[in-house]
Amino acid sequence: MNILSSQTTMQAKQKLFIYIPTYSRPKCLQNQLDSLVPQVKAFPDRVRLIVRDNDSPGFDLSTFEEQYIAANITFSRNIGNIGANANISLGFIFSNLDEFLWILSDNDLVQFGCVEYLLGKLDSSCDFIVLNNFNLHPKTIPWIWESNLLLPITLGQGLISATLFNTNSIRNSIENAHFFHNSSFPHLAVAIATPKEKGKVFYL
Repeated sequence: MNILSSQTTMQAKQKLFIYIPTYSRPKCLQNQLDSLVPQVKAFPDRVRLIVRDNDSPGFDLSTFEEQYIAANITFSRNIGNIGANANISLGFIFSNLDEFLWILSDNDLVQFGCVEYLLGKLDSSCDFIVLNNFNLHPKTIPWIWESNLLLPITLGQGLISATLFNTNSIRNSIENAHFFHNSSFPHLAVAIATPKEKGKVFYL
């Protein structure tokens, strides 16, 4: 009875979806993947990675597919250039519920050990995990929509790689990425719309 009870209350391990939109920066992408892919491979049941090329001219994606092979890593290419904002927004479309989505730039280099560290911080009670230089030690910040409209920007959520999105939290706000398609900040639009829709959110 005690064992069944503890299994019922034990929180399921959260999963991480890393989405990299890229265009015409093969060297940057290679540097990123050299560091990131071994980390992704180490957690085949908890992490998946999609690299989406925006129809870069003269870019042979197959060389990357052959170099970085893993069941939880996918390379794909748009049949035409849909623009940077649309390619970024595809990260929301390809995400699943019960994941944390990390839209990662191809040139924001991930250090070794980063993925394992982030997996240790994923918590379904948080709506967003924000990576910045302001808070060196993780802390939870509750935010009520009416209290400070500038908080997402103050926390640095305008930066493309700065936020991990709890997909369960943002599911009703993803459309805002398309409404603000021409703003160059479709990811920030989702981050701002979510607390407006929910009333209160929690940042880590």
